Amino acid sequence: MSRCAFCVLSGTVLLILAAARPAPGQQPGTGTEPAPAAENRPADPAISPAAEIGAEKSSSQGQDAEARPGADAQEPNQAAPKTPAPLRGEMLALRNQLRGNLARLYARPLNTRDHLPGEIIAFCQAFGHSAEILLGAGASRPVNAVGALCWNYPCGGYRLLRTDGSEIIARVGYGYQRRPGQFLAMLAGNGVPPAYEIRIGERKASVADLIAAEKAACLEGADLSGTLFGLAFYAELGETWRNAQGDAWSVERLVDEELGRSADPSSVAVIDRLAGLSFAIERLGDEAWTDAGLPARVKAHIAECQDFALRLQNNNGSWHPDFFARQGTSNNLAGSLRASGAILAWLASSLPEERLGDPRLIRSLQYVNQQIASRASSRTAAPASALDVLALMSGARAISLYDGRYFAPRIPPEPRSEQADPAPSTAAR
Repeated sequence: MSRCAFCVLSGTVLLILAAARPAPGQQPGTGTEPAPAAENRPADPAISPAAEIGAEKSSSQGQDAEARPGADAQEPNQAAPKTPAPLRGEMLALRNQLRGNLARLYARPLNTRDHLPGEIIAFCQAFGHSAEILLGAGASRPVNAVGALCWNYPCGGYRLLRTDGSEIIARVGYGYQRRPGQFLAMLAGNGVPPAYEIRIGERKASVADLIAAEKAACLEGADLSGTLFGLAFYAELGETWRNAQGDAWSVERLVDEELGRSADPSSVAVIDRLAGLSFAIERLGDEAWTDAGLPARVKAHIAECQDFALRLQNNNGSWHPDFFARQGTSNNLAGSLRASGAILAWLASSLPEERLGDPRLIRSLQYVNQQIASRASSRTAAPASALDVLALMSGARAISLYDGRYFAPRIPPEPRSEQADPAPSTAAR
């Protein structure tokens, strides 16, 4: 995803969040407060990291421009980029429906009593770094979701993080991460800075310590899709490091390993792999590669998989719960929503801009939107199952990503005033 798209997406999510729930009063500890200076920060993750994260998005995303001078500069004779045509008619109505359903979904927040760390991670991926959850079921006090995870709040009775005495480790398994590096990938996707604080009991650390632990955990042949996504954001171009076994690693090696690895085509792992590769290539560009042909090979593979995914799509805009392994509709609606959301999110973030208006993507948006509207409206006071939550967040993330890249740049024109412009006064003549 380009820097501009990243920033537009952040703004889009903030608009959705603003529409979803009224901001609580400015009492201490609410998740809507800006983060204070580090030396004054109270020991409370309810303080939103939004201010810090917003600054990090600007500075970190700007690292590429510094490493490649002129990357974002317009050439003297280069034509100015064309402004996309504003949304009208059916597309404008669809955008409004999508945003309305996301706002209604967000207005029924997750909480730390009923929802597991893995569900909170998915919630943060869908709604961004400013998203809030409730501290306990039925509580009125919101806390920042990213902050709650980083401060190791118990969520559904599970704590995501542990320490072995030296390293910060994010647990993998039921209720936690689905795969290694998923938590780091979420932090990277939300632009959380390396200096952002992590706490495990009395242990004070930072995201930088988690980054170091994920570097040390790199293993040949393992699923490194989340690690690649995270380190493509946090690691410097050309940086190398040693894993726990003493082997040399780099982001380029991660890309090469993931390109050569086979993922289960019947699970979300196949999309995780493609999302990591797509983000890394977009983030790092075509320069500074030891293997100059690697970016082209990755891009060709991604393009082939994009076309395959679109051919595999069902007529109603959905994908089968078995992802790339089967075509056809299914009675497993939660599975279809989860698969359709994951595939659509990857396509929305990786396809070139000129392909985002493809009717097949629009059909998928409509399918995901219908499923979210139906499932969100049927939710009762009882907590939904983890599978239902993950399916809803998968669809919500797809809509947010598509909105940020396609709808947000096409803001409809301001309605013209019915009144004619007043005639200039004679005194001004």
